[in-house]
Amino acid sequence: MLKLVQRGNGAPSSRGLPVNAIGELPLAPFSNWLDGAAPGPPALVRITRCALGSHAGAPLSFTDAAPCADGSIACLASAEASPDAV
Repeated sequence: MLKLVQRGNGAPSSRGLPVNAIGELPLAPFSNWLDGAAPGPPALVRITRCALGSHAGAPLSFTDAAPCADGSIACLASAEASPDAV
């Protein structure tokens, strides 16, 4: 599985609130798509929303992630009080 970390920062919009999440998709089909051997990317098979909390009133959002030997994920987050962070 390929795991993608979504940074949930920004202002609420008509589509909803910003969400920190981890999306999972099958690695082999994704690699095939990158190599031009598939017409499109595979669909996400799982989305896990992550509540990271806040610091000094600013919401925490993912900034980085790395796999650990035991299969868990080590994540970094930062507090950013910005409605339109890029």
